[in-house]
Amino acid sequence: MAKPGASKQGKKHSKASGKKDGGKKDASKSPRKSAGKKDFSKSGKKPSKHTKSPAKKDSSKSAAGKKPLKDDKAASKAAAVPAEPAKKMHELSRKERRDVRRSDKDHSDLRTSAIKLWEKLRRHDLTDETRPRILAELGQLLKGNMLKLIMKHDTARVVESYLKFGSKDERDVVFKELNGHWVKLVQSKYAKFAVKRIFKYGTRQQCSAIVKSFFGYTRHLIKSKEAASVLETAYVMHSNAAERAALVSEFYGPQYSLTKGAETRPLSKVLEEDPSKRQSIVQHLKDSLVPLAEKQPMQHSLVHKALLDFFTYATGEMRTEMIEAVRESLVHIVHTKEGAQVTMHCLWHGTAKDRKVIVKTFKSFVKKISMEEYGHGVMLALFDTVDDTTLVSKALISEIAEGLEDLAGDRFGRKVLHYLLESRGRSQCHPTMTELLRHGDGNPNSKKPAELRCKELRATISASLLQHCAANAVEMARNKPQSQLLLATTDHIIGDVRPILDTMATAVVEEYNEEHICADESGHFCVKKLVLQDKNRPDGPHFSQILLEQLPKGFAFHWSQTNRGAFVVSSFLECGVDSSSKRIRSELSSRLAELRRLQTPGTTVLCKLLEKDAG
Repeated sequence: MAKPGASKQGKKHSKASGKKDGGKKDASKSPRKSAGKKDFSKSGKKPSKHTKSPAKKDSSKSAAGKKPLKDDKAASKAAAVPAEPAKKMHELSRKERRDVRRSDKDHSDLRTSAIKLWEKLRRHDLTDETRPRILAELGQLLKGNMLKLIMKHDTARVVESYLKFGSKDERDVVFKELNGHWVKLVQSKYAKFAVKRIFKYGTRQQCSAIVKSFFGYTRHLIKSKEAASVLETAYVMHSNAAERAALVSEFYGPQYSLTKGAETRPLSKVLEEDPSKRQSIVQHLKDSLVPLAEKQPMQHSLVHKALLDFFTYATGEMRTEMIEAVRESLVHIVHTKEGAQVTMHCLWHGTAKDRKVIVKTFKSFVKKISMEEYGHGVMLALFDTVDDTTLVSKALISEIAEGLEDLAGDRFGRKVLHYLLESRGRSQCHPTMTELLRHGDGNPNSKKPAELRCKELRATISASLLQHCAANAVEMARNKPQSQLLLATTDHIIGDVRPILDTMATAVVEEYNEEHICADESGHFCVKKLVLQDKNRPDGPHFSQILLEQLPKGFAFHWSQTNRGAFVVSSFLECGVDSSSKRIRSELSSRLAELRRLQTPGTTVLCKLLEKDAG
């Protein structure tokens, strides 16, 4: 017995098929149609959505029962979909595509107007009468929209120029509108440049307000690539001592991030009052700094100061772990005062393996480090501590030898060369640097005697330094700073100094006149010192003898008629070489009265020496 639902469905299907065929033919009588369709009356299933259901009437038919025309359908579809632009995006020029994209964004009209004014404002040929008018017009556009526009890549430049060319009152308007949002702005890729402009052109009170807004966020901002550069600018250039201490103190522990004010003090004073805090503060410093060891923030002065505080008070295992964490990054921090001292601590307290890693990271940077104000001190500490002089020679001194000309002409580079020659000599190593280097004396990881280490390093640089000085002796003698290096070389070098002395003698024996080396301010002093160094070379060569062999008789009185020449002649009487002093006395003893009448400082000294020898 057929189901009632199935029979009804079959009847409907049959009736609908009859209507479609004009009401004359049954669906079962049409073999072509019935062959392509399933009989849903037997299965009791509804037709699928892909099957055209004849039972449904076409709702699109008109009142007259006719189907709508194709043109009517197209018109209705066009009304529903917005018209496409005349040209597609790939058919537009680059400028047209940019304009289309800008028009889709917020404040497109405002941004376009601001950029047009900015294009006029930044012209170098703009008159002083026109600029204030453009600034006033631009200020009206920016007012109230500053925070939104400063975050965009194009309008951020507009705000920068407004700060650059604007008056104090106009800059104050910008500051007031942005105040309270500094932490957000410095983390923006584009807004950070406008904040730097405020640091540059703003008042001291405004800069201080921005710095104080960073309190409590220092550790977070230093990890941000964008904010870290602004924080570095604020810390180095626009903060006073109290503000710098407050920024660094956030690495000491959570309580220092929450409490800021006039009572913020350096770590030394904090521990002086309460030594029990030392362990917890050092631990917090370690936990904060180790994650930054091999990342970009490692290069910033703020981190260097925190590292120096750690190494100043850390001991034992914590210090060893920190050295191992930062040793490969030290080459990037030696350019600052604190960073250089951190590197020194790592050299002083590091193991032989740590020192080897540090030395290898310095490769290809040796000349640059040696010519830096603070970096050259690291090189001195390295020469004092690393026992493996073979490694130092191959990795570092080979680069020093290649860059001798540049190092000899640089103020700090010469200090490195002097240290290789005479270690902590008083003439070139400043007492402050000597006191700092003494902190590394007696460290447990340096086993080799200091004198032996210095001698081995001096031997590695001697050949290159001798060759350089022999080729440039006269030029170095006429340059006061370089003449000191020339004298140190002839006095301390390991090797034959005769080539240097011969080069100098060639210039000294020339005809004496105003251009003569002994008439030069620096040259006469250098020649005098070279003659006096004969005392330190008992076995020769003696510079005084080399000169007297080539100088004509009677030169002594001729030179003595000038002040500087008289000082050079007097050095022959004090050089410790009997044959040299005898010749000078023989030439001048008979003319002592004439020399007294000259009454110059040089002749006064010369006459006293002659009278002393005569007595």
